[in-house]
Amino acid sequence: MFALQETRRYKVVSIDNFHNSYPKVFSRLEDLARRALPADATETEKESTVIEAYRCDLTNPADVRAVFEKYGKGGIWGVVHIAVRFSTLPPVEARKNKK
Repeated sequence: MFALQETRRYKVVSIDNFHNSYPKVFSRLEDLARRALPADATETEKESTVIEAYRCDLTNPADVRAVFEKYGKGGIWGVVHIAVRFSTLPPVEARKNKK
């Protein structure tokens, strides 16, 4: 995420259920990104330091669709999926077993 923020060209949107992560990491990343800005940063560059975080379950298509629809067609044009797997089961099955 920070690498995207460093470019100052992208708005970072996160979708996570925070099952094995913590939302406070976003404020730390935002702070790092703000400190990396030049003194004469534009408003767009300053806005690029903010991460829009949504708490939802990626296995629930309606939740994910709702986030994408918020940005409209073409509003989200890239996706990076980062997953940590602690099970020998396929990811979706492992997630279902933790509920």
